[in-house]
Amino acid sequence: MKFTQPMKNYGLVILFSLVLALHGCAAKGPATVAEQGEQVTLTKVDSRDVDGKTEISVEGTNPILQYTSFQLTEPLRLVIDIAGSNIGKLPDKIAVNSGGATDIVPSQKDNIARLEIGISEAVE
Repeated sequence: MKFTQPMKNYGLVILFSLVLALHGCAAKGPATVAEQGEQVTLTKVDSRDVDGKTEISVEGTNPILQYTSFQLTEPLRLVIDIAGSNIGKLPDKIAVNSGGATDIVPSQKDNIARLEIGISEAVE
């Protein structure tokens, strides 16, 4: 007696179980604004000196959940991209002139608010 048909069924069951188990290991794509919550509107950007360092605070209508930062050269500046947000009614340029920071230039691209902080010297 041959048992070829049941072996095919066991193979399909094992394959299906493996696919279901590995599906949970798949990488998730970037979160959308709906998954992050409501869009943030930036309302205030301030700077102040704290213990000989310049502290820049950013306020918005909702908590800022996700951002990235990196440095650029020529001119030297620190860039902060805030996903799921807009610059609202921030001015075109915010003067800082404190410590190593010279100014902050807000801009908008798609669903990302960008703050470019001009710096006078490279710092960590």
